Amino acid sequence: MKISKGKWYFEKLTLSHDEQKVHIDGILSNEVSDQINLKFQDFNLTSLNGITKPHGINLSGNLNGNIEVNSVFKAAFVVANIKTSPILYNNIPIGSLALSANYDPENQLVKLDSKIE
Repeated sequence: MKISKGKWYFEKLTLSHDEQKVHIDGILSNEVSDQINLKFQDFNLTSLNGITKPHGINLSGNLNGNIEVNSVFKAAFVVANIKTSPILYNNIPIGSLALSANYDPENQLVKLDSKIE
């Protein structure tokens, strides 16, 4: 990782624990042409409970997929394609999620396709 002139550079950074992995590659900045790519592999949603529990949300399940973000620090736009194993929300089974999202900052609209099975 390198920080220079208001940009954060990540080159094939992988965070892992057991089977779960998060791959980070790209540039965080406010320039539209700069993109950060996140790839989740068997990411355990309980890892988010430090953030979600104070809001009364307890999650479990695994996440796989990709998220791409351009212009993170200014007018961010996101493309996401993710799938999960069966999710438990506060110990209630809600099913597996398949989600595809694409945000268009010009129109300020999100095209979202999602399915819970």
